[in-house]
Amino acid sequence: MIVFREALLQDFERILCLKRQVHSIHAQHAPDWFIDTDEPITVLEYHEMLMSQDRHIYVLAENKMVLAYAFVRVNETNDGHVLNSRQFFVFDFCVDKAYRRHGCGTKLMERLTRVAEEKKCESIELVV
Repeated sequence: MIVFREALLQDFERILCLKRQVHSIHAQHAPDWFIDTDEPITVLEYHEMLMSQDRHIYVLAENKMVLAYAFVRVNETNDGHVLNSRQFFVFDFCVDKAYRRHGCGTKLMERLTRVAEEKKCESIELVV
């Protein structure tokens, strides 16, 4: 059974594997912006995200194995005069190569949409 949940500390190695898939594509197609590395995220960076109040990592998992992830951030804008809004930014998104074309990306986005609604966000942005 595939479940949607927030990432756990013990998910790091699997998420690192998936981040390598995404990062290698970025490094290959945009070498001016992305350095080719085997460590696109450190344990410390990952832990800081797990502890953050405004950044979150959500996953789809089956039998404790992470199939897909999304790194998100909730931004609140309030300039005190006109604008008061909350935006849900999906700034990193990956479905394992072996699970693409099986509906995992769609399922993850549907669940993220519900989370954004629960957090009272007015918009969702996918940053690619």
